[in-house]
Amino acid sequence: MREALLLVVFLLTPGATGDDARTVLDRTKTTAATYASYDWMTGRDEKGIANDMWVAEFREGNRYRAETVDFRAVVNCHTHEGYSLNVRSGELKRDDTLYDECGVSTSGSIESVVRLPSVTSSAFGMLDVIKVTDATRIRYYQVDRRGVIMRSNWTARDGSPYPCIQAEPIARVATLPPGDIFSPKSLTTSVVATQYRRPPPVFPVTGLSGKRCGENI
Repeated sequence: MREALLLVVFLLTPGATGDDARTVLDRTKTTAATYASYDWMTGRDEKGIANDMWVAEFREGNRYRAETVDFRAVVNCHTHEGYSLNVRSGELKRDDTLYDECGVSTSGSIESVVRLPSVTSSAFGMLDVIKVTDATRIRYYQVDRRGVIMRSNWTARDGSPYPCIQAEPIARVATLPPGDIFSPKSLTTSVVATQYRRPPPVFPVTGLSGKRCGENI
């Protein structure tokens, strides 16, 4: 689920506002915002088997926490010290590659980052949109002015209908769950309330790619 950070080379496509696109991506990595982000993610694996789940992320400055049903992690986005917990097995381990998940993932060889037209009016205000292409995937992100990711969509680069992921917001909250949520010890307990573990009332039919996850791209 989490990937190590490797050297990233951005090859800017002709006509793309590459500097702006890079700035938007970097904003997600360096945000100083404090927020709780709750998403519903629908996806299909390499065999086309559906896997839908809730996903939560929490951030306060350089401190970051992520949760799914089976996985929890905390990481310092500045020092890179990180820990993950396999919920099913109970295994807690040190993993200093987790910091790549602070914002848009930049692991692997990114071939281009392109700025797409912004969303001028949404429930979250104006949103910047970027398209990230790597060796196997085409990824789309909507990002607010603070650097918080609001929507995301991953598709197979070769045009196959899967694997794919579409993540849509359940809620964005400016306050964090109470107590210690960023220490390795805190991973033994979930901090995601029941109300954030079900899909939103309206789930968009199509993702940012313009297709439903599982359809030909």
